[in-house]
Amino acid sequence: MSSEKTKYPKPCQYSQEEALLFALQKLNEGCCPRHISDGFQEWLGIIISPEELVTKLADHPGILSEHERIKNAWRGIFSIIEDKSKPDLSAAQIQEKYGFDPKYQENTINRYKKISMQEKENKESADTQEKLKEILLKNLAEGKTPAGDIVLALIIHVGMTEDDAWKLVRTVTSRQKNL
Repeated sequence: MSSEKTKYPKPCQYSQEEALLFALQKLNEGCCPRHISDGFQEWLGIIISPEELVTKLADHPGILSEHERIKNAWRGIFSIIEDKSKPDLSAAQIQEKYGFDPKYQENTINRYKKISMQEKENKESADTQEKLKEILLKNLAEGKTPAGDIVLALIIHVGMTEDDAWKLVRTVTSRQKNL
């Protein structure tokens, strides 16, 4: 392996308008102006300061609110966290690309992981409750379990109200009578 610095191909020629539209897209994705400015210099050969970039895009009709740009940044970060085929971004990479300091990142990512775990547990619980409900109703339809026991199990284990449980039991038993 050579110790020479990697040489990138000559940058394509972009009009100022095309470059600014690209910068607007990256800004709306949540990238910080410093990251966009550095990328322009490295990949496109365009030298523009972060301040100048912000000034030129401040009144652009396509610019999203700061709140929306932050949401987009976190959507991008979370999609990488969720994609197990991609390596996790380090705190330094997130700070460089999105401008979020490490403490803010840690708090937000921990909150996201906690919410994700709660959502996963809720989904698993709902799936389990639905499977249990199916088993109970099958037992009722086959005459294996008395209606009162089914109602009690639906209330305790599935979280149904007593009225809803009895309605469901009556529906299943009335179908059985019509067969």
